[in-house]
Amino acid sequence: MNPPNYNKYINYYIWFILFCPTFWGFMPESGKTIGQLFFSMSAILFVCFLLYKSKTSFKFPRIITLIFTIQCLIYILSITLNSISFHSNISLKDFSDIIRPILYLIAISVPVSLNFKESQLKNTIATLIATILTCLIMDIIKFFPLGTIILKLYTALPPDSFNYFRFSGTFSYCYNFGFVLIFPMFYCLYAYNHKPRNLIFFLILLILTGSRSILLAAVITLIIYHFSSEGKFHSKLIKAILFVLTIIILMWFLSLIEIPIIQRIFTNFERLIDALSGEGNDGSLSTRSNQLSNVISNFYKSPIWGNGPLKSTTAPIEMQIGYYLSAWGIIGVALLLTLYTCCFYWAFKLRNNPNKIVKAFSRTNLLWLIASLIVGMSTPITDQIRVFQIFYLIQGIQYALFRELRVNSKYGLHI
Repeated sequence: MNPPNYNKYINYYIWFILFCPTFWGFMPESGKTIGQLFFSMSAILFVCFLLYKSKTSFKFPRIITLIFTIQCLIYILSITLNSISFHSNISLKDFSDIIRPILYLIAISVPVSLNFKESQLKNTIATLIATILTCLIMDIIKFFPLGTIILKLYTALPPDSFNYFRFSGTFSYCYNFGFVLIFPMFYCLYAYNHKPRNLIFFLILLILTGSRSILLAAVITLIIYHFSSEGKFHSKLIKAILFVLTIIILMWFLSLIEIPIIQRIFTNFERLIDALSGEGNDGSLSTRSNQLSNVISNFYKSPIWGNGPLKSTTAPIEMQIGYYLSAWGIIGVALLLTLYTCCFYWAFKLRNNPNKIVKAFSRTNLLWLIASLIVGMSTPITDQIRVFQIFYLIQGIQYALFRELRVNSKYGLHI
């Protein structure tokens, strides 16, 4: 007798985490934390509802449970020790970070709890991609007056700001949406035909996010994708040159279009190039440089377990490794890297799987994990609301596939 198929419940979860509102636009700036808490608690309740409907219960992967349990204990230790220090800036809001490892564990455990199988992968990924692209509706209606009211359900950005018009879907911030878009881009390149058309389509979307860290991650991972594919090196080199020329022409064509958002995006790129060459200033580059100095300073204060999130400070640290090093010390960074190592291992083991869908999914995930480290130089991307649910859900699917195929000898996978 075949085990029950719970694919529809995972699809429901995908739709929920991509479209459940945070009501940020209806709250003051200080209300963003309330919106995040509402979203996170709603997601947990929704998972419990799905498990109840499917008559299953929570099943937590052992190695991941161990990592997140230690992570939670380190968070408690760091915040507690720093809260009794006379030189600490720990606030009550910092204690909310203690639940983060629990939220991550729940998201990664959803596929395992719902008995995810290889046969469900094609439908689940198709649903994920379709749902992500459906988010683009938000980037269309925002140009109409009625869209302002709808967008208030998702974004904290004022309608007259430049960042409001950068493509961000339901994620509020463009870099969050851009990072999520990288996954379907590579999956479509691996799994479907019409690769040039798919690539151009997603690159246009990534350009419209206006996020330089996202485009940098996309370019680096595209280089890895291209030169790790089958074929002779000189042939791949010629294709790469033609691709670069195509992008230059595309960028030139977009620069001629008299649309304010596109012109502002190009201006931002020019500012960064000028700053890197020493001919100008760039606010983001200067901010990250200052944050790096704060990371080093905080690390020296408490190198082992860190200083806590320090949410009450006016200079937040937005670099992922830097944030973990400052907030949770060497132990926190070690746990983060251990988690990434596990995710890389699961994907790497299935990168040449006989099932083409599993193979495409695993190779896509490998590149996405690399992209997360690159984007993480600008923001703690896998800690962002909505993003971490998608990120850990995909890692949970990867683990479920790894576990299923490891014990199934007919695939010839001996680990």
